[in-house]
Amino acid sequence: MTKSGSENIEIAVKSISEYVNVILEKKRKLEPEGDIWFRGQGSMTFKLRPNLYRKILDGGDKKKTIIRNTNLIKRLEGNIDMSFSRKAFSFFSKRSIPDTPWYRYFLKQHYKLHTRLLDWTESALIALFFALEDQTIKEDAQVLILSPSKLNNYSINKLLDTKKNFHLIPSCSNLPKKGEMFTSQGLLSFEQLLRKYYWLDCDEDEKMFPIAMYPPHLDERMSAQQACFTLFGNVIDGLNTDNSKEIIIDYVQIDAGSKGKMLKDLKALGINYYSIYPDLDGLGKSINEEFIEEFENAKLWDSFENFFS
Repeated sequence: MTKSGSENIEIAVKSISEYVNVILEKKRKLEPEGDIWFRGQGSMTFKLRPNLYRKILDGGDKKKTIIRNTNLIKRLEGNIDMSFSRKAFSFFSKRSIPDTPWYRYFLKQHYKLHTRLLDWTESALIALFFALEDQTIKEDAQVLILSPSKLNNYSINKLLDTKKNFHLIPSCSNLPKKGEMFTSQGLLSFEQLLRKYYWLDCDEDEKMFPIAMYPPHLDERMSAQQACFTLFGNVIDGLNTDNSKEIIIDYVQIDAGSKGKMLKDLKALGINYYSIYPDLDGLGKSINEEFIEEFENAKLWDSFENFFS
């Protein structure tokens, strides 16, 4: 989908205040009334692909645009799910989370397993943290801005070859058996649509562009990150097509030389590893970050040398 900044030279922002102002201005143009989602990426060159497609295309045909043999993907995802379901049983049981296909799929993505989901957040500041957190990347970063309702309207009309209004963002819990896509009243069944995407149930001539969906927040990490997802079908670069008549995705470019200071300012505003990963792993990273300057500047080696002399 077209990025509005693609026709003009985008000026990289260099401060939190500048970033917020640009975000608000772009929201007014992209989606003045509805919800927008954000995704932070450490480099402008990173592709908008789910990790499963990045993994299987690594070293392969990088010009590939459509997954023709979806049975291979379904078999791979099925094997991953069986292993996860067996080994994560106690996780679901201890937290009283229903062990359903959709819930497993959301948690697999959130804990770094390979899926066809792409992470987004409802928070512009959390997305900025993700764009800045890897300070080893010395390139300009970016925060993507998505109109999820416009995306769904585009993708569903493309799939069903219709020209209706589908500006809705579904959520889900159950995975129904295959049924009719439309009800007797002519309304789209979003449960059936999501079932089709979950199983990657498409013919060779069908193009399933990504759709946006709200997951239930199944654990503290998903809640803290205000998680939401786009679920990819068989179009690998489905968020990078330019044949939509309206702008669906925009972006903010982050100046590479300002990333360190902006990350420090974000932490001063309470956006840090522990606020985003509210568990002991996040707490440990956050505390280490607090003392990183002391580690570097306290001349500890001189103290050690005097201690041992």
